[in-house]
Amino acid sequence: MSDLALDQAFSIGMGETQVRFPTTLDRLIHLRALPNLGGLLGRGLTYIATHAEERHYEPGDLVYRPEEPVVAAHFIVEGRIRVEQEGLHLLDGVPPFAIGFFPVIARSTVGQKAVAVEPTVTLELSQADLFEVFEDDFGFAETGFRQQSRQLAQMQRELEARGLLTRTEPEERPYPAERLDLVERLELTRRGPFAEVNLEPLVQLARHAEELRLEPGEVLWEEGEASGFGAAIAHGVVECTSGERSFRMGPGSNLGLIESIGLLPRSYRAVAETRVVALEQRSEALLDVLQDNPAMTMGLLTFLSKVLLDLSVRLARAKENDADA
Repeated sequence: MSDLALDQAFSIGMGETQVRFPTTLDRLIHLRALPNLGGLLGRGLTYIATHAEERHYEPGDLVYRPEEPVVAAHFIVEGRIRVEQEGLHLLDGVPPFAIGFFPVIARSTVGQKAVAVEPTVTLELSQADLFEVFEDDFGFAETGFRQQSRQLAQMQRELEARGLLTRTEPEERPYPAERLDLVERLELTRRGPFAEVNLEPLVQLARHAEELRLEPGEVLWEEGEASGFGAAIAHGVVECTSGERSFRMGPGSNLGLIESIGLLPRSYRAVAETRVVALEQRSEALLDVLQDNPAMTMGLLTFLSKVLLDLSVRLARAKENDADA
C-alpha cells in the first residue's frame, strides 16, 4: 500500500478537521517514510512519533509569529508554508521537509514569520522534545549535523559564487620547528563549535590528531576525492581551487572539516602554497568523541544552526537584491 493510501486509511474525522495520524503508530509510519529519517531505527524516531502534535492550518494562518522566538519544529505532511525573517523570504516549506530546526536548535531570539500558503498539515515537535531526542539518540543527532554540514557547504558555495563570502588574508606565524605539543594542539582544536567545550573530550581529539607537515607544492587532496578528515592549520598557507572557486587559507583555519562531517566529496583542490603544519582531524575520531559527549554534540548542532541561520538571511538578502536590480 502506498504512503498516500496508508494516510487515507488511517485518517479519521474529528469535527471539521480530518485527523491524519490518530495513533503513534500512524505518525511513526509517516516519519519512517521521510527521506532524512527513514534510516533511523532508534528510540529517537519513536519519541518524535509519541510527542509530535498534529496541527492543521488554513491559508493565511500563522505558524510562527515574527515577534516571538521559534520554539517548535514542524514536519510538513501536506501543504506549503512560507517562512520569512527580517522581512526576507527564506524558503517555502513543502513535504517531506521541515521548518524551524535552525532557529530552535540555535535558540535564536529573532522571530520568524511562517504562514500557511494553502491548507497545511504538520507534525509539531517542541524545542524541549527536540533537544531530548538529540541528547538521547546519537543516531538522530548524527543525522542532524551531517545534514547541517551539507547545507552549510552548499550555502558557502552560493555565497562565494556571488562574491559575498569574504576571507581574511592568512597571517604569518613563526615556523614550528618542533612537533606541536598538547597545548598547541588544544589551541587548534578549541575553536568554532568547540570553543566552550570541556577540556576532556578536546584532549582526546587533540591527542589522536595526526600532525601533517607539507612542503610547498604538496597536494593535501584533489577535487572530487572522498573526504574523511579536516586540517586545522597551525602554520603556512593552503591554496584552494576549483573550476569556479579560488581562495587561500592560513593559520587558525579548519580546512575541509565541514565536507568531511557531511560525507561530501572534496569540492576543491588543496595544495600547500608554503610550508604547512596542520593537525589532521579524522571524522571517525570526531564521531567517537561526540558520541561519548552529548554536550559537545549539542554544541556542534547549535553552532552549525547559528551559522546556517546567518547564511540563510544573507542569501535571502542577496536574492532580493537580484530581483530588485
